[in-house]
Amino acid sequence: MDDNKRELIMGKMALVESADPTIRERTMVEIKRLTHSMNKDTSEFLNSELVVSSLVKALKDANPKVRNDAALIMSNLSNKRLVEPLTKALHKDTNLQVRIACIIALGAKGLRTHKTLPLMIKLLRTDKEADIREFAAANLGKIKDVFAIEPLTQAINENLEESGILSEIALALGSIGDERALEPLLQLSKFSDDNVREFAVEALGDVKSPQALDRLVEIVLDQTEIKDVRGRAIESIEKIGILTPDIQKVLESVLGDMESYADRNWHDNKLGEFAQRALKKLQLGKDG
Repeated sequence: MDDNKRELIMGKMALVESADPTIRERTMVEIKRLTHSMNKDTSEFLNSELVVSSLVKALKDANPKVRNDAALIMSNLSNKRLVEPLTKALHKDTNLQVRIACIIALGAKGLRTHKTLPLMIKLLRTDKEADIREFAAANLGKIKDVFAIEPLTQAINENLEESGILSEIALALGSIGDERALEPLLQLSKFSDDNVREFAVEALGDVKSPQALDRLVEIVLDQTEIKDVRGRAIESIEKIGILTPDIQKVLESVLGDMESYADRNWHDNKLGEFAQRALKKLQLGKDG
């Protein structure tokens, strides 16, 4: 990074401690913009102790917008010294948006440590704010540790009124991709909320267990199910990659149904496209 840019950033960092709250707020917005287009040199400088110290101070600012932006800037950095102040702010800050920014930062790849997994599990199981539990589930999906399967599963019955959390649990279980996630995903595939079912069905394809095929076929054949979920079921069958005579018959029946519609809408067309693509790929795999 050239000296002019370094001086520019240092000048902005100095303004983080301005007595004028408007200047502090505007400065954090400008620094946040810089972190979205970092090259290696800029990243190294922003991770330096000098800059990190200023960001840690900003995380204690009286203005929640400054604290929020400080945490979001930290989410793009990799200096592990940021983990402790972020964790403290996550637990103690009274502003929900600031807490969300902190949990986003702690789940970012550059700031993950051996403490991230147990922290996210604890937040998922015990935090009073649904938004925090939702982000905790999402972060567990990014970490992809099989140890998270059990707490994610336990959290299902604790959040039956929170479709956003259940959707993130489904995606996290699919991201982990272990067969031990099969049963909770089968449970979520029957949930009342359309989005939860769709994400659960998508995740069944990511787990790639042949034991999911019966449920996926059932969903494809269910004319009362919304077409988005049926389409995800076809895609998941394709991901699992097993073509049996029964599965071939089911996919061909979908194609036949689509072709028989005189007035096909967009969803009907997409469902037929999914079935056609799945059949082609599965047949190629079988022949190969």
